[in-house]
Amino acid sequence: HPPPPPPPKPKPPPKPVETDEQRAARLKKERTEQQPGQLRELREAMRELLRDEHCAPIMLRLASQDAATFRKDESEWPACGGVNGSVRMVPEIDYPCNKGLAMAISLLDPFFEKFSHVSAADMFQMAGAVAVEHCGGPKILFRGGRLDASDPEECAPAAVCEGLARGNPPFE
Repeated sequence: HPPPPPPPKPKPPPKPVETDEQRAARLKKERTEQQPGQLRELREAMRELLRDEHCAPIMLRLASQDAATFRKDESEWPACGGVNGSVRMVPEIDYPCNKGLAMAISLLDPFFEKFSHVSAADMFQMAGAVAVEHCGGPKILFRGGRLDASDPEECAPAAVCEGLARGNPPFE
């Protein structure tokens, strides 16, 4: 008779479900450990992008529009909006006040993989800070560590952008 088969390997215990607070702390720790060098490199890469593509105005607008969704009446993140990178997601990118910003985000696409420890929220704000500098303004000190909204449910409601539409550029 052949020997009996080995007993099956025990299944590893299921991973505990991570709370939003735990996820935020974990992501912040990961980014904090990797980010300083990437932020220096990103600033230099942004300078080159702005010089080569002449895109400082749209990058400044991208940073502004991501921040403009902040709502002081909401106390919970990400419901309070603000700088969370949600402008990159549908439905927010499709709001009339964000016309033209998909082009700005597409210019940053190559950076998302290269600077993987930098959140989209930080990248958009870095683009705005470097745009100010590029246009002759002061160098803005930058501290990273912002978390990204991760789901379209976390986008600003369309009503938030209605007040912003009057500043809408003439993009079609």
